[in-house]
Amino acid sequence: MLLLGMLLPCADISARQRGPARNHYSISVLGVYDHSRTFANQGGFDIAGHMPFNTYVEADAGFEFLGPQILAGTFIARPKLPLRTGELFVDAAIHLRAFNRFGIGTFSAGGSLGYRMDYVSVQLGVQRMSILDFQKGSESAGSNISEPLNLIFRLAVNVRPATSPWNISLGAGNFTLYQYERIYYPIFFIGGHCDVTDHFTAQAKVELKPSGMFNMTTHFNEMSVRAGITYRF
Repeated sequence: MLLLGMLLPCADISARQRGPARNHYSISVLGVYDHSRTFANQGGFDIAGHMPFNTYVEADAGFEFLGPQILAGTFIARPKLPLRTGELFVDAAIHLRAFNRFGIGTFSAGGSLGYRMDYVSVQLGVQRMSILDFQKGSESAGSNISEPLNLIFRLAVNVRPATSPWNISLGAGNFTLYQYERIYYPIFFIGGHCDVTDHFTAQAKVELKPSGMFNMTTHFNEMSVRAGITYRF
């Protein structure tokens, strides 16, 4: 219903509008609602920026405040190569996610190869995660635990071409802008956007994933809902 209500006003958008903000400098501000058995009900916000420096290089950066139990930040550098039918790209990402209540967090660094077309986007790569104990300090013995390389993946499908002024996408993967999970705990999502004006885009997204601290021995799910606006410069 959230996505339907957002997309109905877009039916009369004219062809002059430019679709999603992929090829424009932009900033997004979204409200977040999250529910899980670990943290119960949480509210917050996230702020993300997209920076297409030229045809061959772009970057994404984001910060999420949730709770105040959870803080997360990400930076992604993305070399890309336009092709006749789509775009080939490489994501080089660093990510920090802190759980304030427990005094621990995760630091991830990874790389993935991706290919996106009008209707489908796929990514496959690896990442290395370290679990940090902020209470012991970075110099204390045993304060950090590093995992072996983990496989990361993402598949998204659009119902309309990617440059359409409104669209709905759905898919699954084990990472987002604000979290990285193990490959056997995928994050399922459905989202949509609608160009309200030449500069403003409304967007919403729902994510569902296995829940619990670091997703260990859990048999229930966590749901996150995001909704807000993107401003294209």
